[in-house]
Amino acid sequence: MSSDIEKARRALDRRLKEASSGVFYSTVVSVDEKTRTCCVSGDYGLFEGVSLYAVEDKGKKGWCLFPKVNSTVLVGRIGGTNDLFVAMFSEVDRVVFSCGATSAVIDGSGFSFNRDGGGLRDTLVRLCDAIMALTVPTSVGPSGTPINMDTFMQIKTDLDKYLKNA
Repeated sequence: MSSDIEKARRALDRRLKEASSGVFYSTVVSVDEKTRTCCVSGDYGLFEGVSLYAVEDKGKKGWCLFPKVNSTVLVGRIGGTNDLFVAMFSEVDRVVFSCGATSAVIDGSGFSFNRDGGGLRDTLVRLCDAIMALTVPTSVGPSGTPINMDTFMQIKTDLDKYLKNA
């Protein structure tokens, strides 16, 4: 056997051993939020169905981080099997949290926090609207609306910067 072929065989053997037992870098090709998996590509090839969550079930509760497409991730192998999972992320595109009737989503457009069909943003907007419409009965009739109405209008506008609708 020529020395070039022997070197190539040893290099291939070393890479296969590394891929079967360790953690390796890959690039995210696509993400499937429904199954909580992604497809990655790197020195060891193209892998589909790489777990982002302990099980492939959107209905499960807990945290799930979704990597940004074209970002780098560290991929690990589960107990010497062919099952892979993302261990670390260089960039996260979206974070989803659910626990009982409570859910939260964080992404580039902001944060949403919801429970039983109601959202934090909507509740805060209604609170600002109620304060801006506030009048207080006095001995000579109702008072006017708050003199700091502009402040409350600015607060409502600011909510859109970081809180989003469900």
